[in-house]
Amino acid sequence: MPMRFAVLGSGSGGNSTVVECDGKYLLVDAGLSAKQLTLRLEKLGVDPEELTGILITHEHGDHVRGLDVFLSKWQVPVLASIMTGRVVQENLRHRAKWVSFESGQNFSWEGFDFTTFGLPHDAVEPVG
Repeated sequence: MPMRFAVLGSGSGGNSTVVECDGKYLLVDAGLSAKQLTLRLEKLGVDPEELTGILITHEHGDHVRGLDVFLSKWQVPVLASIMTGRVVQENLRHRAKWVSFESGQNFSWEGFDFTTFGLPHDAVEPVG
């Protein structure tokens, strides 16, 4: 089955993309409010409970703004590089299952295969 994706938001107001592969959904970044993330996912026919994970590319607010409230409503595992995960977790009130990886590492998660790479950006460990 082909991979499909939809950009939920892009820009200083918040960044988030949903990726679908083989009927599984992954959210990349959660920079919109939890309400907007939910509304935009549902507009695409994606129930937030269907998410297999949330991949965080880096810790800036426009990429994680809605994460804490979203996690208060849905128990979704969060994937992040080791340093990004540490920084993001320090600012969260709600717990989640964290899946850490090293920048540059290849790994698989719930049917998704990742090839990560470091990026130059003013963040602790941003990845693409």
